Amino acid sequence: MSFATQFYAQHSFPLSVKQSDERGRYLTASSAVPVGTTILEAQPYTWVVLDGQQAKFCSFCVHKKDKLSACSACKFAHYCSPECQKQDWPDHKGECKSMANGQALPSQIRFLLRLLMRRDREIKKNITEGGYKELDQLQEIEKDVEADLKSSVLTVGVGMMINTSGAYSNPIDHETICHYMKLVECNSHGIRDEKLMTIGKAIYPHASLFNHSCIPNCTWSFDGTKIIVRSTVDLKEGDEVCISYVDHTFSRVPRQKFLKENYHFECRCPRCSPPLENSLDGLLVALSCPLCRGPVVLEDEPKADELKCSKCEGKISIDKAKDIQSKSQGLYDHAYSAFFSHNNTTEALVVFEKLLNEYSGVLHDMNHLLHRARMQWLGVCCALPSALNDSTRLASVQRNANLCLDWLDTFIPTYDPMKVLIWFGTLTLFVQCKPSIDAKTEFLEKVKKNAEVCYPPRNAFRIQVIVACDRMKLQLQDKSTQQAARPATTSATTKPSAAPTPSSTKAKSKQKRGNK
Repeated sequence: MSFATQFYAQHSFPLSVKQSDERGRYLTASSAVPVGTTILEAQPYTWVVLDGQQAKFCSFCVHKKDKLSACSACKFAHYCSPECQKQDWPDHKGECKSMANGQALPSQIRFLLRLLMRRDREIKKNITEGGYKELDQLQEIEKDVEADLKSSVLTVGVGMMINTSGAYSNPIDHETICHYMKLVECNSHGIRDEKLMTIGKAIYPHASLFNHSCIPNCTWSFDGTKIIVRSTVDLKEGDEVCISYVDHTFSRVPRQKFLKENYHFECRCPRCSPPLENSLDGLLVALSCPLCRGPVVLEDEPKADELKCSKCEGKISIDKAKDIQSKSQGLYDHAYSAFFSHNNTTEALVVFEKLLNEYSGVLHDMNHLLHRARMQWLGVCCALPSALNDSTRLASVQRNANLCLDWLDTFIPTYDPMKVLIWFGTLTLFVQCKPSIDAKTEFLEKVKKNAEVCYPPRNAFRIQVIVACDRMKLQLQDKSTQQAARPATTSATTKPSAAPTPSSTKAKSKQKRGNK
């Protein structure tokens, strides 16, 4: 029995380990699993806070704190308490000496040093089960990169630091370093905060067996360093259990590129298998047909001089399609930089509106660039309240918000943390776009249900979302009650007389003067 199988059985996680030539080792549901069930909780073998995040997140517990204390020796690692610093020292001491001497170590090297430091302790204690033995059962990169790694400056540098630091019991050869570099490269997970920003890197032997799909049936979140995997559909016994390694709102080419560069495989899931022009992914890179507004799919490497509409005889030349793509992307980059890099909200508002006005109807409604432009523009409008004082713009906000909601329902699974984050980020705006109190309440229930499925009960972000939704529902109920009470109050009293018109007022005034 493998270490993973023992772990799942010991903790009553409904997972079975399977193996095939095509997939390698993978996981299936060992029994029926309802949607919103926690199917795995696990701590990492080792982890590291990424460069640029070390002053915001504790190097041991990885919780975000307003005040962190730096390590007195290296000044690099930060901790939220003396206890965290004490517990991190066995792993930190291997990197601390090098950084204390003024040597900057990128997170990739620090991660490997920490892993090898823990392995060194386990060998010294003669641990024969679990620990690094579990890591050694994980699949390495399929391509042969050992020769390149051995000769690389990175590998030589790591070896020198390890063998001259005095922190390791035994010298570590290049073959061992290469072995773990290959394991880490295709088995590590990014530790994400509640905004889905990657703030750390970790390797989880028991979570590394989840295969990837661009249509996942599970998702994961973090409580500090602990990974928590939850089902997002009802699983039947024997169903393969998959997570997504990539942002599945991306179009196919960027997804495949990311997976190839980071995990060294080409995805052949049901979303990636069909030809692009016949798939949902095709809409993400489609232009709008000039005749019927149907999708004209722009492939990464077009095979003809003209692109054809999938619904009619409409055509767009390759040169024109690429020009549209280039100019719309340029406008998006300009507006995005103005908002996020230069904090110029007014300029971002103008440029995003220019993009939406010029390319709505030119790019297909489901084009991913148009969707991202809509989402960013809505964010700018929320950040600049005066923008909503314009009645024309307000109508455009409502129209584009509804288009965003349609896009999210089309391309993102029913239950997904990305949906929760986007909905919650502009919750008030999305609710206002619903036509009735019942529709608004139904949407809030949808947001709340998503949070309940994707996150465990004690998750702080889940609680924040639920509280906000319940508060808005109460406000809507109060409004509904007030509206229902108004007609009843009017009918119970004498019908008020009509307001006098200017002509009747003038007539009464003349009558008074005549009576005098």
